[in-house]
Amino acid sequence: MNYKFHGVRFVIHNINKIFIDILSMMVKQNIWLRLILLGIVFFAMSVFAPIKSYSQIQNYDEKPRGSIYFGIGYQMQFYSNADIKVKQDALNNNYTLKNVTALDNGANVPFSPMQLNFRVGYFFNYNQDEGFELSIDPCKYFVQDGEKAQLHGTVAGVNENNGSLLFSKSAGTYYYLYNGLGKVMFNYVGRFGLYRKESYNFALDIIYKGGLGLMMPKVENSLDGHKNASGLEMAGINFGVEPGLRWISHRHFILDLTYKYNYGILGNLKVYEGTASQNISSGAIILSLGVFLPTTKLNPLFDKGWAHRKRINHTRPMYMIDSQY
Repeated sequence: MNYKFHGVRFVIHNINKIFIDILSMMVKQNIWLRLILLGIVFFAMSVFAPIKSYSQIQNYDEKPRGSIYFGIGYQMQFYSNADIKVKQDALNNNYTLKNVTALDNGANVPFSPMQLNFRVGYFFNYNQDEGFELSIDPCKYFVQDGEKAQLHGTVAGVNENNGSLLFSKSAGTYYYLYNGLGKVMFNYVGRFGLYRKESYNFALDIIYKGGLGLMMPKVENSLDGHKNASGLEMAGINFGVEPGLRWISHRHFILDLTYKYNYGILGNLKVYEGTASQNISSGAIILSLGVFLPTTKLNPLFDKGWAHRKRINHTRPMYMIDSQY
């Protein structure tokens, strides 16, 4: 049997399944439809806006240069199965719930601003292709009603290595991590220019980010009818990488489409008379809108027209333009 072939087919099948699930969930979220509609409007504004002639501007070789951006967006997140370790000394409980499945929606939690993504970034070098970013991403981790997790360990002092626990809010068993400050990260940001119209009505960049930070969700749970006092917690640390595309319209308006992988290590999550701990591996597709502003005068990323680019000496160009294709 060709195990290599079957392994590749298995991976492709699961990737297709994930993207189909994401697309179906996106359709159910009205906010995604609105953001996609805004993206279409951006495309129309960028591509079909007329090219005008502009006066050339001198003296672009001044130093330093810089630019700053602000963004707000929404994400569709999905999680790998996780083990949740529970320790309640007062109840003689010390067990692990194996391969628990969670989704990014549930529990009828009302919408709040902390379910959105926020970005503030600064490109600091001469070519404005390196920078730093502060990001806040929501934590929306809900173990669904009907989830039956395998239980290994001790319950009330009795060995339950072949036990199970059924999550049912009506029966007093649920587990949620949501809202709060979510995932706060400090990131390095890189930018690689792909294309720019001569009028600069439209530009396209590759962006890539990587960083680390803290996870600070609201922790709310109840295990076997024992409810914890829910609240915001500094739950642990997380690491993430985020590649994607940045669409720039009329020099100052940005539309980002990125994929973010995040790995969180959480400990000391409050449960009744004890704590829980787990690691969370997640991926998210993020669509965000924002503004892009210069921090110095005579900045070529924000000036209309293209002729002045001939007077800039770079080790490599930031963009390719129409005539270079």
